[in-house]
Amino acid sequence: MTRAITEDLLDIRGRSRKRQLELARNLGISSFLQPAGGCILTDPAFARRFNDMRKYNPDFTLKDFLLLKLGRHFRLENDCKIVIGRNENENRKIIELIGGDDIIFNVVGLKGPIGVYLGVLKEDYLKKAASIIASYSKVPRGEKAKVRYWSKNGFDELIEAEPFSREEAQKYIIK
Repeated sequence: MTRAITEDLLDIRGRSRKRQLELARNLGISSFLQPAGGCILTDPAFARRFNDMRKYNPDFTLKDFLLLKLGRHFRLENDCKIVIGRNENENRKIIELIGGDDIIFNVVGLKGPIGVYLGVLKEDYLKKAASIIASYSKVPRGEKAKVRYWSKNGFDELIEAEPFSREEAQKYIIK
């Protein structure tokens, strides 16, 4: 019975719709609704981020939820998390989502990610955040980075940070 069901499903599985589109084309079906990728909560990485948010920020907002779709997420401590964009598009979306009091950070003078700092502002957390974002930018090996952290409401500061190795930064990533 299981084998027959599996054969009936062809090789269709997961969230990809490539096989269904190919099948429709082969059958001459050209008019159909655009297929969707399914429920985002079924994506393992998104689900981990969502569970982390529910655990450490049970009173989350729509902004917090929308940020789950973007960037790399790092849990620095129970009361602090950062999100770092992976490309220019995500950097732009992060900036659009955050409010006036949120803290944005980036490496000064170099192309690279934008980050948003979410949580209690403490100097040791800020140093970790700066070291993580520096590790994802183009800071020359062996050099420190100047990291700007600021808000849309006018707060603007600099901190010097030694980039973490990628392995060190990965210790904080939400898995």
